[in-house]
Amino acid sequence: MGYRIVWSDSALDRVTVFLDFIAEDNPGAARRVIQDLFDRVETLADFPHLGRPLLSGIDPTLRRIVIGNYIVIYEAVESRQTISIVAVRHYREKPLPQEDWRSAGS
Repeated sequence: MGYRIVWSDSALDRVTVFLDFIAEDNPGAARRVIQDLFDRVETLADFPHLGRPLLSGIDPTLRRIVIGNYIVIYEAVESRQTISIVAVRHYREKPLPQEDWRSAGS
């Protein structure tokens, strides 16, 4: 792996919320969904620019990748060979200011 993945506390908190919500109905599915999320985020270690840049008007260093029903916002810090996971949002959540999440999956 080239880059090291670092999760923000707030991103991990959101993942926990999603896990708990899914686990209410199906604990096995919750584990699979979250494991898939973590596995696919790990892909960024080898392909840090896999995600698309956020739309204009938002921090130009941030990128997004869609994983299932979730949008992962991250920053590739080349000088430190680090991927910082900044946020994780469900695609149905209210978008960030100036961000059009509908285009995130395209």
